[in-house]
Amino acid sequence: MTARERMLAALRRRPTDTIPVFPRDLTLGLDLCGYSTPEVCNANGNYDAAKSARAVIAAQQRIGHDCVIGSIHDLGLDADLLGGAVHFPETGVPAITRPPITSRNDLDRAREARRSGAGRWSGYIAAHRRVSAEIGQEVAVAANVEGPVTKAGTLRGLETLAVDMLDDPGFADEVVTFATDLVIHRLFMLIDAGIDLIFIAAASDDLQLISPQQYRRYTVPNLRRIMKAIAPTGVPVIFHPHGRLTDRSAWPLVVETLETGIQGFQFAEHNDLRVAREQWGDRACILGGPDVRTVLLPGPTERIAEETRRCLDAVGTAEGFILMASCSIHRGMPPEHVRVMVREAHRHSSTAPVR
Repeated sequence: MTARERMLAALRRRPTDTIPVFPRDLTLGLDLCGYSTPEVCNANGNYDAAKSARAVIAAQQRIGHDCVIGSIHDLGLDADLLGGAVHFPETGVPAITRPPITSRNDLDRAREARRSGAGRWSGYIAAHRRVSAEIGQEVAVAANVEGPVTKAGTLRGLETLAVDMLDDPGFADEVVTFATDLVIHRLFMLIDAGIDLIFIAAASDDLQLISPQQYRRYTVPNLRRIMKAIAPTGVPVIFHPHGRLTDRSAWPLVVETLETGIQGFQFAEHNDLRVAREQWGDRACILGGPDVRTVLLPGPTERIAEETRRCLDAVGTAEGFILMASCSIHRGMPPEHVRVMVREAHRHSSTAPVR
């Protein structure tokens, strides 16, 4: 099987020759090519598609994973377009320094700005096209977009949005609805660029940040809107919220999330993959793996290999499982640390017991 075939088969919970690995590298490729962050992501308000694609491909060739994000990604892609400000550190990860929606009037202006230009998105989409054209026959190419509350948090400011949810939930509804509309619009651009699957990164759709009631009000219905909008395209979707979702108290929320129609559910750190597999492995592809901060980044490689084996052992016969880091990977991560995780998974067939 090709890496692309392996990823798509796993998402459909079908047998694969080896366990596929999707590290979700968002910026690590910049290190491998020696590019500064503003050299690719900013470029005076533009986005260097050629260098972005080169960095994505360089990382895949070095590490050997089965699925790539089609461009170097940062959370500020819409923030600066809609009137906010983004800082591009020389060798770090871009960060939003001023969110674009600070008032109701800003929300109206953001709606107009969305219609009036593409900002860095033109280059970002072009990078996906380049990656799909160069390696897309062999390797799966994914789009990375934010979940409903996560996207709204980038536009409003997460702490401010949290206050809105308590003091002005109607306005919070408007912001999250706008953010979701923006995600849907971007997804059609990415699907047109030739991506194979969609990864919805929802770190702030987190039960440690929002209540179960807020998750039901803001996350679930807007995720359902995303799924309904893109359903005709047939592109599979992985959803990645944070929080202790394998704790029994959260099980009903996991079920409600799965009922939106997602094909894959990635569990973040502090979750039990054995529980996830037992409870929901017959309904969705399960994704998860070593913790980024405590295992992958510090190492050593022996510990990474051991933790990878522990994760594989937790899911037993791993058909319908994709190994991932607990969250996204960025520049500063030793590439060999990620490569160890990939090699360890590729030693195992998905249809045989991992033990």
